[in-house]
Amino acid sequence: MKILHDGLLRSMARDGMIKPFFEENVSEVRKPISNGLSSFGYDATLGTGFRAMRSDLPPDTVIDPLAMTPNQIDKFFTMESAASYDIPPGSYVLGHSVETFRIPDTTLGICLGKSSYARLGIIVNVTPLEPGWEGQVTVEISNHTPYHVRVHAGHGISQFVFLDNDVPPQRSYKHRGAKYHGQRGVVLPRFGMVDEKS
Repeated sequence: MKILHDGLLRSMARDGMIKPFFEENVSEVRKPISNGLSSFGYDATLGTGFRAMRSDLPPDTVIDPLAMTPNQIDKFFTMESAASYDIPPGSYVLGHSVETFRIPDTTLGICLGKSSYARLGIIVNVTPLEPGWEGQVTVEISNHTPYHVRVHAGHGISQFVFLDNDVPPQRSYKHRGAKYHGQRGVVLPRFGMVDEKS
């Protein structure tokens, strides 16, 4: 298994793995938080759509991923086109990548947070981009500080490192019929809904 370097990533992007593809890592050019191609990875760009959970749920609410209710899903509010979002203390927001990724069957993408945000107490979480997966990446951005912290659309939000294997898995993400294949924008958790009356 090998880590893909900038030359291979550039070539794979031309073949459709990353669109749009930002050739240069622009930290020294014009943006304080870089995005685009780096030496051994790609810094994904935060899009303009955000979804966050409203704060009016009772404090004793338990959100169970195996028993989500429509009322709990409805507690997410949406900002479709925002240049930035101020994450409240101890809270989080869901964003998405500008880029659409089409992961080859022999490749795995692993997400790492950006140090510029990490040094401010912002942690980014994304599950691996599995072989055969395609879509824009939903990014969970957590604020671990006692202050509001602003994240900016159009800037780098996370770096992806890509591992490549000579042999594809027996079943790719696409062939498993998985629930997040082909997602666009911010996608909320997809669980079986439970009727609140039951």
